[in-house]
Amino acid sequence: MSGSLVRAAGLPELLTYTVDEYVEKAIELAENPMILNDMKVKLLTNRFAAPLFDTKNFVKYLEAAYEQMAKQAFSGEAFKAITIDA
Repeated sequence: MSGSLVRAAGLPELLTYTVDEYVEKAIELAENPMILNDMKVKLLTNRFAAPLFDTKNFVKYLEAAYEQMAKQAFSGEAFKAITIDA
């Protein structure tokens, strides 16, 4: 889930796969305030263009996913991947 959010925010360079990678990335950012600032600027810029920050549509699609999950659960169907068409 968090990987999807990082990508959706336009910051895939923050994606890590292990605790060690996470710690390494945190140290890198703490030791390089210019890199951290660049990421902050990128995030602030992306908030106007990235779909993640389009709250109205994000909520609409999230609610659609919840509805599909509920239908699966109540119907007794086996779990299957949920796809929401944007």
